[in-house]
Amino acid sequence: MSNLKSLKKRIHSIESTKKITSAMKLVSSSYFKKAEKRLYAAVPYTSGLAQFVDSVLYWKKVTEFPLLRGGKGSTHLLIVMAGTRGLCGGFNLNIGRRANMEIRQLIKEGKNVKIICIGAKALSSLEMIHKSYVSKDLRPHDKDSWITVSNLCDEINLWLINKEIDTCSVIYASFHSLLVSEVKSHSLIPYKEDVINNNKKLRVPATSEKIPLLFEVEPSFGAVLRKSALANLKSQLYFSMLETQTSEQSARMIAMDGATKNSEEMLRKLNLSYNRNRQATITRELVEIIAGAESV
Repeated sequence: MSNLKSLKKRIHSIESTKKITSAMKLVSSSYFKKAEKRLYAAVPYTSGLAQFVDSVLYWKKVTEFPLLRGGKGSTHLLIVMAGTRGLCGGFNLNIGRRANMEIRQLIKEGKNVKIICIGAKALSSLEMIHKSYVSKDLRPHDKDSWITVSNLCDEINLWLINKEIDTCSVIYASFHSLLVSEVKSHSLIPYKEDVINNNKKLRVPATSEKIPLLFEVEPSFGAVLRKSALANLKSQLYFSMLETQTSEQSARMIAMDGATKNSEEMLRKLNLSYNRNRQATITRELVEIIAGAESV
């Protein structure tokens, strides 16, 4: 009888867990659709601005701006983007593993490392020894994420001008599909052409003779690049954040779906075990009653 009570208690517990995971899957599905919509809405601006900067640099190799060429020192700023919550499988763990590996490599190269964490789980995913390098721990909400990124990029620009940092890269989760996301690292400073969308087919092909420039830039290439380089940094970083947020929600959906299916399988096995034990108990009691009646 005690075994039956224990099984019944476990069944009730798993049924409660299944309700929670099923509800979280539905909530994550809703958040995922919103995040995916924001991500694809940002593609035209992000890719268009990157293509514009690429095209200007194609004609005029203007590299006197710190945002484009970086500094000459050895201080590297690493931006680590992770999720805001747990219960998303190994999503945050994979980002932390990549970040720790990158930090160790930078230290090995003799770099002075400075870290900015974006997302509630970014800081906790780092190894304890690396947390001393963290200068900022940002946890933006969806509504003010652009403002957070914009202010951060303005601050990065000032750090470059004041020679507090020299190079910068970001670690984030690149979103491919609902089932596939990939932890990536790409350079923000110095600027590398086509780092986001790899739109090589949209660029003017290199030839032995330069094709005449079909548009004029006012007041000058330098003035335009000064503005567009900072805007491009903001759009790249914001796009990386959107990709990470979308990847987090897809990972949570998959994790909760897996947890729900596992709960169903456990319930099936426990119910089968409960019914067998219950039947065995009833049979045993019937045998005892019959044996007692026969003895009388």
